[in-house]
Amino acid sequence: MAIFQRHFSCDEANGMLPALRDWFAELHRLEAELAAERARVEPVLALRQHDVGGPVLHAYLMLWMRWRHFLDLVLKTGVQVKDLERGLIDFPHLREDTGEEVLLCWELSEPTVSHWHPVDAGYAGRQPLRRLQQPEEHDP
Repeated sequence: MAIFQRHFSCDEANGMLPALRDWFAELHRLEAELAAERARVEPVLALRQHDVGGPVLHAYLMLWMRWRHFLDLVLKTGVQVKDLERGLIDFPHLREDTGEEVLLCWELSEPTVSHWHPVDAGYAGRQPLRRLQQPEEHDP
């Protein structure tokens, strides 16, 4: 029984990288703005206990909503976000040789999707993609 509703081929995953890079650039930019704005929000909230409708909180919430919009764009594709800061993404994939569900693994610093790991292995179980594309050898 499949765990994931959507599965990506290697070509599909690689084809998504330009959009994912753009979205992560915007997420990281907005995160920096949120951190700066948070420094303004916290004293206002501490002083008044709440700032319902105030301009400082309004500006912060608008930034947060833009940040959430870009996160939603990423999530709606069907990928799994493992680490926002690193841009670590898993793409559910079906092995052609066994039909087993595995995860194609990519991080923002990598030019292409070049690794995979079993669903239960996580990042520590990353293997080069060529091992996924070659049939497994079995002992006689």
